[in-house]
Amino acid sequence: MSRLKLYTGRFETLVHFAPQIEQRVKEGRQDFLVLLPVNRAVRYYKKRLVDAAPGGILTDPLVFTFDDLLTRLYRSLPGAKKIISPEMFHLLVRQILEEHRDEFRFFSAGAEVTTGLVRKTADMIKELRRFGYNGIAFSKLAIPETDFDPDKFGDFQRLLQRLDERLGDSFIDEPFARHQAAVNLSEELFRKNLPGVAYVYVSGYGLFTPAMFRFIEQVSRWAQVNVKLEYTEENPTLFRHTAQAAKRLTAMGAQVVKPREPGFLSRFLFHGETFPNKKEDLRERIHIYGLVSQREEVAFIAAKIRDLHFKEGIPLHRMAVTFANMERYVPEVRRVFREFELPVNLSTGFPLIQSPLVRHFLNTLRLAASGFPLKDVFQLLQSPFVGAADRINSDFLYRILVKYRVRRLTPGWQQRLTATPEYENGADQPDEANLARQVELLAAYLEPYYQLPQEATPVGFSERLRRFWKDIGLFDWYRKDNRVLTERQKENEFRA
Repeated sequence: MSRLKLYTGRFETLVHFAPQIEQRVKEGRQDFLVLLPVNRAVRYYKKRLVDAAPGGILTDPLVFTFDDLLTRLYRSLPGAKKIISPEMFHLLVRQILEEHRDEFRFFSAGAEVTTGLVRKTADMIKELRRFGYNGIAFSKLAIPETDFDPDKFGDFQRLLQRLDERLGDSFIDEPFARHQAAVNLSEELFRKNLPGVAYVYVSGYGLFTPAMFRFIEQVSRWAQVNVKLEYTEENPTLFRHTAQAAKRLTAMGAQVVKPREPGFLSRFLFHGETFPNKKEDLRERIHIYGLVSQREEVAFIAAKIRDLHFKEGIPLHRMAVTFANMERYVPEVRRVFREFELPVNLSTGFPLIQSPLVRHFLNTLRLAASGFPLKDVFQLLQSPFVGAADRINSDFLYRILVKYRVRRLTPGWQQRLTATPEYENGADQPDEANLARQVELLAAYLEPYYQLPQEATPVGFSERLRRFWKDIGLFDWYRKDNRVLTERQKENEFRA
């Protein structure tokens, strides 16, 4: 009898069953297996389970990717072959392509076997092996009548056959080993490798191989298997990529657990509902005017805003205007709105993280965290928000530092510059007075960066960070004299 439950609905978190799992850990029960799609998630969640355990002590929790688990199960099979490394697999594919190139009509076809050809061919063969195809199984497939190259089909068959010959009875590749582990999975093998497991939690997956389906179907006879799938039957178009998995799992006899009543927006975004089509007189909401130039458009909009503000009392900051191409309209907006005595704040509409000013604030922290790479320092100096950029001759100083191989501007970089053999022995030394002045300016600018604390309490770091940004002049960027900038440069600056 199947003990399989399929939880559908939108994506919420990678570990959908985290509350149930962590509750079991807190109760001292380690009778579960968790399957996640990537190794990084596995490492993170293992640490999280240890943190949730009483006293922070927990023996290695059973959290794996499907690939790692199936590989582990294969190795414990009676008579298991030795699994070759991915590098050896690529080497075998290269040897087959080179030694039997005259047999192939699509892949090498007598041409030179390049690294790119080997990599792409190996990736395709791995995918076929993941789905359980060896030379014999692939030869039994019927060639599709349309949209398929017979030469390509034949070459795949030859490659798989030659690969089987190379591997022989002693070796196996990892993708095919995983498939064999699922095919030969038994309750005895499952209990031997995963003793005491009564609950299996699978989440984060959208695509499943036959081996994964086979594992879920078999294990659901011996343990409670819970699978979270990003899918709703109300919107098959949006969730087409997971529809096949939902169909297959349901065919296994899975009990489908639908999410609670979706929220208002969720019904329209994910569940295929449409807003009620109320009959409205659009003449009251939409107005179309024929204007002949950008200046007329902007003037009409400015006049309308002024009327709404003065006649209807609508605050200016509650009104917004969108343009198809902001860059084209900026000069007219500046000119016309100034004539109408209307304040205006231009925005790109980008997320805040893409704001030039916000990016500069973040880059000051990245610079210190990354160890002051030379290129990053001088990229920062090109920003319009850096006051020191007006005084530092960036082009001159950058060329000197590159020439004398100063790669990072960590504390003491000035001494490292003059101590390089190239600098001491060079006949074409730069103007020392000018260089000394530029080095002094850059060193003074970087000094506050060196004072950033590596460790601090949140409150302490917040206070130190504000002082740091003030010390480097970042809070006074708007006071800079920008009369030398072009209109476009000014727009880019003030649209921060």
